[in-house]
Amino acid sequence: MKVTRPAVGERMVADEVAYLGAKAAEMLAEYQRLQPAHKLLTFADVERLWEQVVRPKLDGFRTMQKVWPGREPVPEDSVWYANSLMPDLPPAS
Repeated sequence: MKVTRPAVGERMVADEVAYLGAKAAEMLAEYQRLQPAHKLLTFADVERLWEQVVRPKLDGFRTMQKVWPGREPVPEDSVWYANSLMPDLPPAS
């Protein structure tokens, strides 16, 4: 009986499946180790986390600063200008 070797594509898929399986196990172990305080089970939970935790800190994010150290501000005639500004958001509810 002749033994055939798997095709290159099959081997690549097997490698990816093995990697993703190992990565999933690693991430689950880290999640269990950290025991995060937030249990996001619904879209409403995610919205609440956004409003109460993330949104109040947006203006402190480096990516939300008008000018970064060592970089020029986005020119006003740039298509990126509108998205380069910190949004004027009403207070979180």
